[in-house]
Amino acid sequence: MKMDWRAALVALLVAVAPVMAPVNADAAGKVLRRGTASEPPSIDPHLAAGDSSSVIIDDLFVGLMTSGAKGELIYGIAQSHELKPDRMTYIFKLRPNLKWSDGAKLDASDVVYSFQRLMNPETGARYAGNLYMIDNAPDVNSGKKPVKDLGVRAIDPQTVEIKLERPTPYFLEILRSNAAVMVPRQAIEVNGKSWTRAGKMVSNGAYRLVDWVPNTVIKLDRNTNYWKAANVAIDSVQYYPTSDLGTMLKRYQADELDIIFNIPPEQFDAVKAKYGRELQVVPDYGLFYWLMNTDKPPLNDPRVRKALAISIDKEAITKRLLKDTVAPAWGVVPNGFPGYVSAVKNYDKIPLKERQKEARALLDQAGYKNKTLVFDLRFDSREEPRQIAVAMASMWSALNIKPNMRTSDFRSLTADVARKDFQMTRYQWFAPFQDPVTFVNLLRGDSRTNHSGYANKAVDDLLLRSDEEIDPAKRLKLISDAEALAMQDNAVIPLYFPVARRLIKPRVKGWNIFPGGKAQSQYLSIQ
Repeated sequence: MKMDWRAALVALLVAVAPVMAPVNADAAGKVLRRGTASEPPSIDPHLAAGDSSSVIIDDLFVGLMTSGAKGELIYGIAQSHELKPDRMTYIFKLRPNLKWSDGAKLDASDVVYSFQRLMNPETGARYAGNLYMIDNAPDVNSGKKPVKDLGVRAIDPQTVEIKLERPTPYFLEILRSNAAVMVPRQAIEVNGKSWTRAGKMVSNGAYRLVDWVPNTVIKLDRNTNYWKAANVAIDSVQYYPTSDLGTMLKRYQADELDIIFNIPPEQFDAVKAKYGRELQVVPDYGLFYWLMNTDKPPLNDPRVRKALAISIDKEAITKRLLKDTVAPAWGVVPNGFPGYVSAVKNYDKIPLKERQKEARALLDQAGYKNKTLVFDLRFDSREEPRQIAVAMASMWSALNIKPNMRTSDFRSLTADVARKDFQMTRYQWFAPFQDPVTFVNLLRGDSRTNHSGYANKAVDDLLLRSDEEIDPAKRLKLISDAEALAMQDNAVIPLYFPVARRLIKPRVKGWNIFPGGKAQSQYLSIQ
């Protein structure tokens, strides 16, 4: 007998919290203790993926541009810039007396090296494609041209020129992303892949890495060679990977953590009642979605993908399972980008029974009239993804769809995605820069962030035109059209747009509220 999916949702709200290593009690009040969702797969800015990596990288490294205390775009190691009349040539003047954490001088040659390493195909940088507007970047990244041909050069030790292939209105915005930070040539060339280990890593941001105990804690100390070291109030930051939200909340309640990034949806009301003054609920520039391998059956068939997508009751998942703390997604671009209007069809307005009828017809056409649709459904080992996956499987069971549930840690999952060794997996994306194109690039054929294999020339052409469009309104319309066209193909299955539900101890000062805000530790203090 099949369980009704509504009953299944209720049954799934019980989570078992794993036992975690204790936090050093002596650290209370002396360091900032931050919880993260998982062990970061890497803290090499060119190889890292996921929010657990990016928040640490933000503390360790900085590029030409960076984020201010309120999320605003500000200069990083650059102190000024000039845009030439061709709108494709940028001249950056660096701050004087810049140093790496090991005391070595940081100058324009380090900027050139960092961008060349990003585009070097031997690096395998995940998000090199975000900077393909740099002259010769696509050809360098594909191995067609040597790295010396990349459009980044040192005019003198304090001046860098970056030439673009096309005008890019949001170029400065991209320069604050993790992919565009500086990386230390002296550490990488000596230590190779192990350069990110404690004792070997060299950084140029507000903090330096001093210890990393896998799956337990990552410790950072203030970088005394940082150009604004005198303004950094917190001497040490400790990151504690805690995949289970219930366990993370308990650590916060036990005064073992000062900041946690999320709370269990089923405990939201109770947490709000007890910790209302410490709770922040703000929109996040992110997307949680189901990534499908469109190169292999059965998910290479757009009819199958659409049937899966429209038969999910996202309203039920977001309202009942996630306690109405997130917004259901049918497109990939979150709300909140000024001037952006999504043209993606919202199936929540169509009754579920009608959608199931359409899905059944699509599956019949695809050859599953008297055949069970089976595929592997992957998700990381946290409780919330498991609950959502089981709820979806319950919804799909009415259509004779039976996914094989597979869990794995986030590091293994991201590695398998990079190898295209999956059929369907839960994935996430948080904006590395504040522009809707970063989300629609998930659907772009030549994008490094497109892990599905999906490619549609019409979509790519629209995005290429948007890259070259100077008028802001026309550019956003082209991006919106590309998103709508790709979602007609159900290139991915968007699930929901996350809302940041953070708890921050009253003794932590300086955390400003802004959409997508993940405050760098250098802007905080402990009282």
